[in-house]
Amino acid sequence: MLLPKLFILNLCLSSMELFNQLISASLSIPEKQINNTLSLLKEGATIPFISRYRKEV
Repeated sequence: MLLPKLFILNLCLSSMELFNQLISASLSIPEKQINNTLSLLKEGATIPFISRYRKEV
């Protein structure tokens, strides 16, 4: 039986939320900062770019 796409999408989002919470707790930084950093990486920003120009993230 194939799972509906919406179920799979929700499962993936839930897994990502848990992953972000784990990183946040491990590094003692706000979860919002994790989300913002991952968004920048997803958009193609490089680590040197983030460290130089996006320090507030």
